[in-house]
Amino acid sequence: MTDVDRRAVAAEFGALAADLASLTATLTTTLTDMEARLARLERLFAADEAHEVGERAGSDAQVDVVSSESAAVEERLSSPPEGVVQSTGGRPAVEEPPVEEPPVEEPAVEDVDPGADVAPGADRRVVLEPSPAVDEPAGKGPSVESPPAPAPQISEPEVEVDESRSPGRTAGPAETPPPGSAPVAAFRAIASLPDLPEIRMPDLYPWQLDALEAWHHDGKVGVVEAVTGAGKTRVGLAAMANALIDGRRVVVIAPTQGLVTQWAAQVVEHFPGVRLSTDASRSPGWHVLIDTVHTVAGHDPLWPDEAALLVADEAHRYGAPTFAQALRPSFTQRLGLSATFERGDEGDDILRPFFRDVCFRLGYERALADGLIARFRVAQVGVPLSPPERAEYDAASAGIRRAWYVIAADLGRPTAGLAEIVAHASHLAARNDRRLAGPARTLLAAFSKRSDVLARAAAKVTALELLAPAVSTSGGTIVFTGATASALQAAETLERAGCVSAAVHGEMDQGEREERLELLRTGQTRSISAPRLLDEGVDVPDADLGIILAASKSRRQMIQRLGRVVRRKPDGRSARLVVLYALGTSEDPGVETVPAHLQEIVTHADAAATFALPRQSQEALAFLRG
Repeated sequence: MTDVDRRAVAAEFGALAADLASLTATLTTTLTDMEARLARLERLFAADEAHEVGERAGSDAQVDVVSSESAAVEERLSSPPEGVVQSTGGRPAVEEPPVEEPPVEEPAVEDVDPGADVAPGADRRVVLEPSPAVDEPAGKGPSVESPPAPAPQISEPEVEVDESRSPGRTAGPAETPPPGSAPVAAFRAIASLPDLPEIRMPDLYPWQLDALEAWHHDGKVGVVEAVTGAGKTRVGLAAMANALIDGRRVVVIAPTQGLVTQWAAQVVEHFPGVRLSTDASRSPGWHVLIDTVHTVAGHDPLWPDEAALLVADEAHRYGAPTFAQALRPSFTQRLGLSATFERGDEGDDILRPFFRDVCFRLGYERALADGLIARFRVAQVGVPLSPPERAEYDAASAGIRRAWYVIAADLGRPTAGLAEIVAHASHLAARNDRRLAGPARTLLAAFSKRSDVLARAAAKVTALELLAPAVSTSGGTIVFTGATASALQAAETLERAGCVSAAVHGEMDQGEREERLELLRTGQTRSISAPRLLDEGVDVPDADLGIILAASKSRRQMIQRLGRVVRRKPDGRSARLVVLYALGTSEDPGVETVPAHLQEIVTHADAAATFALPRQSQEALAFLRG
């Protein structure tokens, strides 16, 4: 071997020795890091097991707490880019206090807009660069080779949801979620998460693209407000796609299990292969979690230091303190969806700091111009009260007038509006004010009595018989009532008139209600009547006639009811809305100023007319035929 060869071999051995030394150092560092991680895991597992023992020991007490808090919540729940902001109602003067009913905000559940009709064209992938408005914690926790927690893969278009499970426990303040099995189990299961499949952006209408861009412009924090039936769910799906592409997990909260099921079906349809869960209290090995607000409020579904997207369907519903615990700071991207976000009560103090404000509004004007909803006609139909009903109504109205002056004087606002007076009366009654609690309770009781008289007016149910020809030729009719008894009477009246009809109400189990709604969807039943249950959360695309027996003073309720029948029809036909009112009462547009929310609807209708039954029954039927 020559000297040159020896020097070459020596150089090669030197390089090899250096590489070996570097590799040894790297392995030493890696082993040290692994030992530290294993030690951390052992501590986490031990804490997890101790917590689970404590949870089992305290579960019975937790059930009682949840029941009482759920009851309390149910009691409590009773500018921007392009869009149209509608005005709200006027304020009455003290000289003649209004005799309209106070807005009753039912714990409503707007249906998920499945957006079955989508804009034609090729797939449009819209990837918006992330610009979170909230400082995000770094990292998602290390990957661990440990036995994964079970995480069922949902791959079929039908998703079964356990409707009988407990709504979940109430957690502590949102800023400090309790140590529980969810974060630790997420740490265990993260290694088992499958690779994310290719995410394709759903087809979007121009307004949905505008809404998504407005939300992105506002730092991916805000509320998209759009009329019912226009397709808000698609905006949520698009935001979800962007989050998944960016490597974020997504949580969707809804008020009911029915909406959870509808959202789950949409995710399975649009994002096949994505790991989906519908139970925040179980395995965290998911890409998308959809669950009720009750459960997410009681179980933090994220692991420590995670930054995720929250899609809040019916965002206006989560202003109650217990529900607000689902609005955690770890959701650094926040999208609220609502037809009417503003609540007008203390719930706004919870929602606005979290969602900030409405970043995009879609009103009837653009929805109609863009062909997003069916065109519609509105008939206001007056019926008389019977003599006993009139006596009850007049007595309640007198009680309202007497108490009104006292409440307005204490408020110090002689021109205060109805909502403000009722809110102040509720406050006085709740605090048991010695001097004013009596008048406050009198006012509230009188309003309640008068609402009851108007809701159960016999002539309204009888009027259905005169309107039966319009029901029999409709693509499907939904009758909105104020009470279960009225719903049953309405169905019986239409049956006697030759229309196959059914009623659904809260005393039925979920399965029976779904069976009857399916009969309406398939055309086997011509009409369905219900007390408030059909205001939201019901998707009957072919229904084109809505009849309101109990007139609503709530803008949200009126918009949701109209939304049940104005979904765009495949054949392009229009929808009809009939609002029955008692003549000579606060419902009568000839006596009282038309509520702003009803005027908003009438303004955008193709045609609107007023009729008195039974005298003008034929004219009313001709108007509804178009």
